[in-house]
Amino acid sequence: MVYININELKVGDILSEDLYNDNGAVLLRNGTKLTTFAIERLKLLGINSLYVEGEIDNDIKVQSLMPNSFKNRIASNLKTISISSTVYNAKNVVSYVLEAFKLNNVSLDYMENRTDETYLFQHSIAVAEIAVIIGKALNLEEETLEDLATSALLHDIGKLVSRKDLVKQLEMKLDDKDENFLYKIHPFLGYSYLYNFPEIKATVKNGILFHHINENLQGFPDAIAPQKRKPYIFAKIIQIADAYDNARHFNGTNNPALALEHLKSGCDTLFNRTIVESFLEYAPVFPGSLSNSVGETKN
Repeated sequence: MVYININELKVGDILSEDLYNDNGAVLLRNGTKLTTFAIERLKLLGINSLYVEGEIDNDIKVQSLMPNSFKNRIASNLKTISISSTVYNAKNVVSYVLEAFKLNNVSLDYMENRTDETYLFQHSIAVAEIAVIIGKALNLEEETLEDLATSALLHDIGKLVSRKDLVKQLEMKLDDKDENFLYKIHPFLGYSYLYNFPEIKATVKNGILFHHINENLQGFPDAIAPQKRKPYIFAKIIQIADAYDNARHFNGTNNPALALEHLKSGCDTLFNRTIVESFLEYAPVFPGSLSNSVGETKN
């Protein structure tokens, strides 16, 4: 199968995977032959790229580490902000990733089909998957990996929680029209929401609060002074996983190699060098057009 940009689709192309909406319902089945109407409909849904039948290499099979049915369940739980279910799902994310390690089948080449409606949920799932791969590369214990996966699945919960409730709770005046402002405070909103869940560990909450703080302690939320920004390892890992997933989906492209190049070029300023280097050792990329070595930062 081949992952191509929506604008490159042709009438007669055949879907090689089921396509879902944000409720987990199938929009189009695997094997559907695309018509002009179907292609235009996909564009209206905000789909940038998807898999169609075609050959990339007879010896290479691109597949997800986790089944779509499980991903749909995670997305549904995130949509309803079910914290207990998400914690449970995090344990299964770890199980799937560790099984892939046992089978020597860890790959980040797979790119799921995303719509505008499903992007946030699928992004959160991908960040959790990538974060666990990084955590495994750093030899974190399984229980710690489960906490890391929980933090990663919930890292953007600040974009999902009820703004009305939080405004009342935090006595803040939020302008819903100021999307940039809301984006910059979403780590704080998520952290504040989870403050009411004592069963969520402090390390999990720290990962959510500080996942947009760079290695040089710049970043946001701005309300936290640089000298008080103390990101735990979860935040550093999630930041890298978040940046990687966003970079490989840039403009609907499928280019893990360029995403890794983004991580390498940001070492010591944006990203923690040790974590990036550990990630590169366990993240095979197809096509292998770039070396996995991390260059030294020039002063």
